[in-house]
Amino acid sequence: MYSHDIKRQIYALVVGSNYPAVNSSDVSSLKFIVPDDPAEQKAIADLLSTWDKAIEKTERLIQAKEKRFYALLSKLISDNGQLTTRKSDWKKVKLGAVCKVITSNVDKKTSQNETLVRLCNYMDVYRNFYITSAMDFMEASATTSEILKFHLKKNDVLLTKDSETPDDIANSACVVEDMGNVLCGYHLSILRPKAYVKGSYLNYALHTPRIRYEFSRQANGVTRFGLTMQAYNMVKIPLPPLEEQKQIAETLSTAQQEISLLKQLTEKYKTQKRGLMQKLLTGDWRVKVKDKNIPKRENVVDKHLKGDI
Repeated sequence: MYSHDIKRQIYALVVGSNYPAVNSSDVSSLKFIVPDDPAEQKAIADLLSTWDKAIEKTERLIQAKEKRFYALLSKLISDNGQLTTRKSDWKKVKLGAVCKVITSNVDKKTSQNETLVRLCNYMDVYRNFYITSAMDFMEASATTSEILKFHLKKNDVLLTKDSETPDDIANSACVVEDMGNVLCGYHLSILRPKAYVKGSYLNYALHTPRIRYEFSRQANGVTRFGLTMQAYNMVKIPLPPLEEQKQIAETLSTAQQEISLLKQLTEKYKTQKRGLMQKLLTGDWRVKVKDKNIPKRENVVDKHLKGDI
């Protein structure tokens, strides 16, 4: 039922626009290829189950790694904002005091009289911890002044300043390299840290539960929530010396990289499974099934040693 051919048939039977559905009477008309030999059917199912188990195992490992990551995050960066257990060189500072806040108004349109650029949008930040030039940014256009003001620089931290719910606001991602042709898109803010603040540390600090909660309290709105410029001065973050910021960021980055590699592996397994399904469930590839009437070689050897043959 998950093969491309079956999905194509189902899509052809879909009726309705506001609430698409398939009539139950049409389901019986679906046609699919089935091997005559039940043993081959089982062999195909067993083979695909191997990929299902690999995907499930890797996803469980990702969940465990993410749980450990957030425990480590809370341990390295104070979760409750108290400095009593910190060394005297740790400070608690207002976010607006340690970085320049730049709110973007660059839209997704393309105009002939503007320069073509690539645009880093809301979901690019929402789904990632880091922003790199290798990402698939959308194309748009911008004026010269917009390019100068909103292009991304190494150490910038991008923040989602709008959301449908207050608890989902202020997701962040760190820019790891200078990207003059990539601009910060609408619904985002650029936090440009001062020289004594490392962007990767700031990014991780913004992911701690306490600071996420502080941002949710500052969000204004009814059906859609947003952050005002005043909100950035109301949220405070714990700030250690620069060298310690680097050490914390490197430790957390290593843990995050492990999770990223596992997610890539999961997607690889899923891609492989889809490819196998397309080949095996259409009969393009056949699974050889051993003849049950032919004894296995080791059994023949055993009988020979016993003198049965």
